[in-house]
Amino acid sequence: AESLLGRLDLSAFAGAPFTETGMAGTAVEIASAVDREALRLTPLVPRGVGPAVLVVLLASSTLLALPTGVERTFHDGVLAYDRSDWTAARHLFGRVAARSPRAADAWANLGTTAWAASDTAYAMLGWQRALRLDPLDTELRDRMAIVQSPSVTAPGYVPPVPIDAAAATALAFWLGGWLLLALPGSRRPARARALSSMALAVALAALAVTVELNGRSSMRGLGAVRASRQLLDAPDLTAAPTASASAGEIGALGAREGAWVRIALDEGRAGWLPAAAVVPLDETPGAD
Repeated sequence: AESLLGRLDLSAFAGAPFTETGMAGTAVEIASAVDREALRLTPLVPRGVGPAVLVVLLASSTLLALPTGVERTFHDGVLAYDRSDWTAARHLFGRVAARSPRAADAWANLGTTAWAASDTAYAMLGWQRALRLDPLDTELRDRMAIVQSPSVTAPGYVPPVPIDAAAATALAFWLGGWLLLALPGSRRPARARALSSMALAVALAALAVTVELNGRSSMRGLGAVRASRQLLDAPDLTAAPTASASAGEIGALGAREGAWVRIALDEGRAGWLPAAAVVPLDETPGAD
């Protein structure tokens, strides 16, 4: 195969004449020889399991695909962004996010267009929602770090671990542990019980991580500050300030009193501010 490719390269790039005949037949013979010598791998899963998993994955990707109309709206949003029409682009990406809330790109683009329009609160809303769908996206983390320090203890911090991966790990070790014990005695490893116990322990740990990640992925009870302002020690405009909050900072929303809400930010900062001064992260712009 290397010899034939070498002769073809000389003919194509070095101007050497190529007079060989029956090249197609030669290529087929070489490919057949390679196929005969190839190693055959023993399947690592029972026959039929692989296709079943593939069907599940294909079904999942199909469910996450954008419908035709929504895909057109997404494309219109890109065109609006290219012509620097930030307001239209944000509205269009918001409509896509409302109709396909699992579309991470729609949320990310919503945040980017809001940032271009100097709307820091909605920029953080879009980026936060996108990061919860794709926690391994380092670019999103870099963008959010411009607004708020990426502290692990900060409200709204998203661990860089996909929930699906943690859940799949828990399921795999759980099934593996029980399958070890279900093997016939003649095929069971000598340390089957010990290995099974370890697998089940790992499964429980992965399940605990999954539950924690699922809780952290929730946007409920979180909000982004619309504009820089002082936090007050009571729900009253005449109250004394306790701390300051910057535009776009993510905080945990607490008690409400009339038109006021208490918010807790990182570094122990907390206080009251008007509820209208906060954008809840579970809000979906463009839902109309």
